[in-house]
Amino acid sequence: MAVRRQAQLRSRPVGRRIAHPSAQARRYETALGRRGRPDVTPLLERALRNLGRHFFEVSRVPRLRLLTIDEEGFVFHWREVPARVPVAFGAEGERWRLTFADAERLPAVSHPVPFPALVTLGTDARGAVHLLDLEERETLSLLGPNGEVRAGVIAAWSVELSCAPWASEVRVTYLGDDGFVPAAGGENLSVSDDVHTVLTELEEEMSARETAFATPADLRLARVNPDLTEATAATVALFANELSPAECDWLLDTVDGSDRGMAVVLGGGPRVATSWTLTPDDPVEGTLSPDELTLTAQCIPAPARQAIADVARATQAPTTVAPGGRTRTPTCASCPPAPTLTEESLV
Repeated sequence: MAVRRQAQLRSRPVGRRIAHPSAQARRYETALGRRGRPDVTPLLERALRNLGRHFFEVSRVPRLRLLTIDEEGFVFHWREVPARVPVAFGAEGERWRLTFADAERLPAVSHPVPFPALVTLGTDARGAVHLLDLEERETLSLLGPNGEVRAGVIAAWSVELSCAPWASEVRVTYLGDDGFVPAAGGENLSVSDDVHTVLTELEEEMSARETAFATPADLRLARVNPDLTEATAATVALFANELSPAECDWLLDTVDGSDRGMAVVLGGGPRVATSWTLTPDDPVEGTLSPDELTLTAQCIPAPARQAIADVARATQAPTTVAPGGRTRTPTCASCPPAPTLTEESLV
């Protein structure tokens, strides 16, 4: 959003001001800037890209059960423990630990990340943040009595997946009617209301991957091959609304147990191998099964989603406001060349 706002400021015609969201929404814009943790995300990206290079060199990508970020650094909880530990990582049984200090000393590499479908579950009593690799779980159902809470979790995950530094390595499809998601999501996010079309596309993609890769291990290794990143991008489908029994059967027959780089989140059940059961309380608690892990869940409440959507729309729109309050949307002829912006250019 900061990049979008700077683009607006640099391209506005002389004498005009940019359109702003409402006063209520601007409080959220300020809070977003204050509460962001820009230091952790680049370190996590560096850690993941170094892991990608390491796994490519040893020709094996393990399965990640959970990732924890605590006050000292990152803890990788493996489903299957890798034999060789890369430099800077410390082995602790079935876990690898990487401190923030050691992460800062890792080389900056552009290798593909091995786990692009990471999403935040929530925080534990110690304040540690727990992330789940949706791709490793394949199918996950959101359970609980409050549909609004489930919608808030899916909305948070959709934006997290589409705005991560490695977002180009994962394709996200959202099926639902929450205006927050398309307003705040990134370029790799597509929004649809046609369940049949999405299920057909998932089925075709699965068939193509089963033909191209003989085993799941082959696909995971291809994922960290710089020449095959686009062809092996993770695919995540987020179904915000409840599916019919026939649609659920079709979906689960396509994805469940295939282990071909595809993940599905079911916002209205049914219960599958992995479930995230949410309470209607404030704050929302979630219990991950079968891990039996209970956390304060990441969830964006409806008022916050509406306000953030207003902020996002305001930073996307080219509309300017002339003296006297009359809005004006420039035509192509009146627009100056779009500036090339990066986050670094805004520092």
